[in-house]
Amino acid sequence: MSQSSIAPGGRLRAALNLGNRNLVRLGPDNSPEGITVDLAQGLAEHLGVSVEFILFERAAAVTANGASDWDICFLANDAARADIIAFSRPYVRLEGRYVVAETSPAQSSEDIEKFGLVVAALRGSAYSLHLLRHLPADKVLLCATKPEVRAAMAAGTAQAEVFMGPIPSAGRIEPGLRALPDPFLAVDQAIGVPVARAGAIDLVNAFLDHL
Repeated sequence: MSQSSIAPGGRLRAALNLGNRNLVRLGPDNSPEGITVDLAQGLAEHLGVSVEFILFERAAAVTANGASDWDICFLANDAARADIIAFSRPYVRLEGRYVVAETSPAQSSEDIEKFGLVVAALRGSAYSLHLLRHLPADKVLLCATKPEVRAAMAAGTAQAEVFMGPIPSAGRIEPGLRALPDPFLAVDQAIGVPVARAGAIDLVNAFLDHL
């Protein structure tokens, strides 16, 4: 299969989700950096094409217009996205933990449902899709931005939020909050291509094998 199957325009347009700082963030000069940047550059070099980064503030924005704006993306492999995106094998697995107030009675993930706590989540994120499948709808507060999540926690309209990533250190949790010790979700992060070009996944998996 030729490189034109994955980058028909002669360059690789890579969608980056800035909502997941474990995988990508803006550096001091406002250029993106992180594992997804490295993977996109490596794949472009592997294919012999240039790379163009297209930045999105959150996962839902990546899929908002289908897959017309990009050639590859870096998102969690979730079944709810299967009609838009074909995914490679995972390149990393991130764990989701609930974050609650220091004074919360919750001591484990099971306590979130036991005490009927409302969880604030970013709309369209992989963990929000999971929460909507596993918690009552009125116990999931969908927010457009991270500041909205924090505001809901501060106002008490939500009593929990989600931390996605490696085991969190004290420096990555806001003062007055704590992460529950047991993860409630493990998310496989993968490289995606438009489902109409699903055959290109063979090229992506070959690249991951090469790495």
